[in-house]
Amino acid sequence: MTAIVLMVSFFCGLVACTHPVRRLVFQPHKIDPVPAFPKNLPGLQQIWLQTDQGKVEGWIMLDRATAPQRPGPAVLIAHGNRELIDSYLKRAVFYRDLGFVVLMGEYRGYGRSAGKPSRESIQSDFIRFYDKLAALPGVDAERIVFHGRSLGGAVLAELSQVASLLPLLLSPHSAPFKPWPMAHRIFCCRTTMIPDLQWPPLMAPY
Repeated sequence: MTAIVLMVSFFCGLVACTHPVRRLVFQPHKIDPVPAFPKNLPGLQQIWLQTDQGKVEGWIMLDRATAPQRPGPAVLIAHGNRELIDSYLKRAVFYRDLGFVVLMGEYRGYGRSAGKPSRESIQSDFIRFYDKLAALPGVDAERIVFHGRSLGGAVLAELSQVASLLPLLLSPHSAPFKPWPMAHRIFCCRTTMIPDLQWPPLMAPY
């Protein structure tokens, strides 16, 4: 009997040690069928990052008044787990109507993007997304804000350590997030509070 108990305990321990932690943190396998890209939405552009694991998707939404001679604010959005950038169109429109240029980055293995998600690969991709956003002609690189929800809050909290940015807005469930220890140090607020924030530093006349 003792031998059986030991064998069961060993088996359970082996499963616990070999279970891919990535599936506990990243869950693209639990997302519903991926919708088609909304081609008819004005101002929305689909971009792709070329990576060693294939193409990773991003969406850019331009403000109608965006002009290179009058660069304005911008926002980089990172979504939560079991979500896609498709889920954030209303948020993107909200920011666009405030005068922001919006970039929503996808994670590897999510939606239409190739590859397998990991902390390292996502950080690498989001540095590139940030660089693309900052380089857009209508964007003032000194007025970029990060908006992350849940998993995305952890992603952008870490990215904020290497990128120069203004406010970092994190929706609920952002902290603490074990794979990204920086996340628990960042103030969290609900997206519904955004209209109550002090926007003038971002929205100052330009």
